[in-house]
Amino acid sequence: MKQFIRGCWEDQLLAALRLKENCDNPFQGPPSFSELLYRIRAYEEEVRLKEMRKRRHLGNGLVRAHVKTQAAIKSEVVNSDLADTENSFKERLEAKIQYLEAELRRATAGVEHRNEKKREVGLKPTRVIGTTPVRAAIETIKSRPRRFCYNCGEDSHILPNCSNSTNAELVQVRLCERHQGTQDQANLVSKPPLNY
Repeated sequence: MKQFIRGCWEDQLLAALRLKENCDNPFQGPPSFSELLYRIRAYEEEVRLKEMRKRRHLGNGLVRAHVKTQAAIKSEVVNSDLADTENSFKERLEAKIQYLEAELRRATAGVEHRNEKKREVGLKPTRVIGTTPVRAAIETIKSRPRRFCYNCGEDSHILPNCSNSTNAELVQVRLCERHQGTQDQANLVSKPPLNY
């Protein structure tokens, strides 16, 4: 038992099961192996259920890593760290926007330059084949299936944020529609054109 206590990484486990107290108590004595194993499994199950409830309450994307801290952190430090991360995030977004605007200008300038050359030669400009990056992005967003709640089947929210009652029939209908849509798109892509 003493070796288990020395090798245990989680102090919370030792505190929850009161293993140190039980080991030092001469009247009670250490628990048997099967009892110890049962207690540990029960504790792990409680922790797992607690994390599951936390994920469901906060949403999957908002769950923070569980980190043990030894010292208290002052709120001023936390606030300054949050401000720094917000500023760096804003700077990265601004840089990304500038990069995309420059790409868009280059793409449209190339098209305009080609059209001017064709006008100089006397040819009519032909329609540009393909799409601009912005149009391509919009088309991919439109082609994606819309998100819906796997609990009630409605749009505008997802399962961790759902407070509605379960509607399995609607969810199945929505999943079938989504599957049918992806198969239709795959069939359009895989079939060769009739006139080639």
